[in-house]
Amino acid sequence: MSENKPQRLSEVIPQFAPQGANDTRWFMVEHELVQGKICFQIAMDYLLDIIKHPENESECLHAKECFKICVGMILNVQDRHLALLSYLSDTDVPERISRKEA
Repeated sequence: MSENKPQRLSEVIPQFAPQGANDTRWFMVEHELVQGKICFQIAMDYLLDIIKHPENESECLHAKECFKICVGMILNVQDRHLALLSYLSDTDVPERISRKEA
């Protein structure tokens, strides 16, 4: 039975959803944005590893500069990601942030 279970998200949700399946498309937008954030984090982890174990001082300096650039990029991505989430929830970002969980 387990061999019939889908192994990838693309097997469950087709790349080109039929007309009227916008919820699926929005889900895929969210999914891809999260994937992008994960890629940023992995790249930053590699840079931190290079900073901790450089081959020479020059490489350490370059990795630190690249890390600073990546920090700015990921903060920008996260900020804009929150704005996109407000469209999905039909609320404004400040309202989403100030909400208390019940």
